[in-house]
Amino acid sequence: MVIDSSLLPRRSTLAMRLRFTALRQVLRTSTTVRRADPRTIFPVEIWDIILNFLPDSTLLQTACVCRTFNELSIAMHLGRNGLNMGTESLTMHSHHLKALNLSCVTSAARSLVCNFWAFDVLRDLRCLLRVLKKSPNLTDVTLDWGHNLFQVHIFDNQRPYSSRSLLTTFLDVLSVLAHKTPGPVIVVAGSVICKVQPEDILRWELGNWGDTYRRFGRYRSKIRATIGSGSKTYSFFVIPLKDNGRTSFLLSPIHTVHVYSIRTQSETFSQFTLMAFPTTTLRLAATEAIPAAALSTILPHITAPFLSLLDILADTIDPGALSEFVGRHQGIMNIRFIRDADDVQSFANAKTLCRPPMILPRLTSLDASDGFGLIALLDAFDSPSVSTLSINCPPRHTAGHIVGLKSALRRISLRGRPTTLTLSLHVPSWWPPPDTIPIGEEERTIVGTAYCIERVRVQNCTFDEARVLLPWLAMLPALRRVELASVTLGSSWTADAQTQSDDFVRDATTALPSSVELEVERWRL
Repeated sequence: MVIDSSLLPRRSTLAMRLRFTALRQVLRTSTTVRRADPRTIFPVEIWDIILNFLPDSTLLQTACVCRTFNELSIAMHLGRNGLNMGTESLTMHSHHLKALNLSCVTSAARSLVCNFWAFDVLRDLRCLLRVLKKSPNLTDVTLDWGHNLFQVHIFDNQRPYSSRSLLTTFLDVLSVLAHKTPGPVIVVAGSVICKVQPEDILRWELGNWGDTYRRFGRYRSKIRATIGSGSKTYSFFVIPLKDNGRTSFLLSPIHTVHVYSIRTQSETFSQFTLMAFPTTTLRLAATEAIPAAALSTILPHITAPFLSLLDILADTIDPGALSEFVGRHQGIMNIRFIRDADDVQSFANAKTLCRPPMILPRLTSLDASDGFGLIALLDAFDSPSVSTLSINCPPRHTAGHIVGLKSALRRISLRGRPTTLTLSLHVPSWWPPPDTIPIGEEERTIVGTAYCIERVRVQNCTFDEARVLLPWLAMLPALRRVELASVTLGSSWTADAQTQSDDFVRDATTALPSSVELEVERWRL
């Protein structure tokens, strides 16, 4: 039987009588030992019209009467909010989790994106925990709070709860998701990629700023935590680890988390759970727990929306995997390639980092620990937006480093775009004094053809060390600006230090062309 809903206006007397009379009869008969089936009173089409008069909050109450009401009420509640339990993906606000929890029908969704309000966070997390336990297919979950999860908010003052209760529920949610997929858990957080076991998640803890400051005092410059008022304000997360000699790392703030179930064709990592926290920096390093082959398997599945700085510490990563990873992160602004300074045998044979080469629209800086590393970066990521090239050279003098620096200058001269070259080095170990080893024809040719270098910045050098560079800088044909960062030992600037500074400025003005701007930054240690 089909009922035209237009025959029953929402505020008609007949509709109101049908609504309340039918509900009273069902509720009266449902209190007996054998509950009556609402379909013996009215067809499902009539109940659908009657329940449509109820608000969302009342629909959740009628869903507890019987299975028929449950199916009708939950379907109507979700349908009003554009949700369907039959789809494979759900995107909802956290207050709709109660409908999934009350439903007698298990959701077929495999992925869930849930946006939380700033109030009743603990209640919604507990509701999510029950939904995850009753939904075996739900393995991919994205939770977004829009604020630091472990900070106290004014909206929760009416329903106070402890941070410990919030932590326990949050870890239970992560643990349930981790146990749904056989295999380890790959955690992307705090700029690192690490491997833990599902049972290790329940040992994660909150950090108190005072205790953590004393415990991690030597790492305090790297702690970036949003610290609230009061000594007992929990504002960041501590994840204890045993990988690669690290005991733990800090994670703050936590405003979103992504958990995915991954299945691959790899023999070592065929199944694993990927747990990604928000991070702006990421270090790709091969460890004992995650070797380069496993890292190449994991990379294509990692997505960090806010990634801006990428550190590559291993050249054994599969170029195709790295290319796929970088291609999904168009917001990267700086890429650094850092290698062991003692491993000079493989410098001249730097492997291809990325295949095919990637062009990133926001990439502005490439930083390498040696000249050959900079060449590898240019071959892989030389985007039109790149304007700054940096070489962080080790203090020890080696022939391989010098050859790499000359090769990098040749490669830079082929770019044809204005470039800022930053050299962070200990000059005496790289450039011998000009009175002992003069500048040869090879060096003059290399430096004289670098027409694209318009700005040079030299870091970590004293006045005497920087003076050695002046003959080399004077040969750059397109040089417009020189920035020197001078480090002077001592607790204060003495008269002798000021004299050295004045002497250096005079010598630099004499050695460099008059069109070159000179800026000296004096750092005090």
